[in-house]
Amino acid sequence: MGYLIVVISVTAGFAINQFLFPEPNSLPWGFYIWPLFVFERAVFLMYNSCKSYHCPTPDSLFDFSTEYPQLLIILIVQAIILMILAMYVIYEY
Repeated sequence: MGYLIVVISVTAGFAINQFLFPEPNSLPWGFYIWPLFVFERAVFLMYNSCKSYHCPTPDSLFDFSTEYPQLLIILIVQAIILMILAMYVIYEY
């Protein structure tokens, strides 16, 4: 069941990025709740940049005029929240 959720999430994330919110637009904040959508958005932006021969450099990943730092911060915060939830579940039950 978990594998199916991941496959559907990645497919939906690709479709959302490709057809509803292409590169000049950013995702609405509601889509940032699911970590796979955030990761898929980062991969999508990197792919589109490299497709036009302007691959992101390490410096551009921390340039706040782009969407990359926002995505990295959201992924880090989500990882911390999920680790705290996992510790709560492990020690509570």
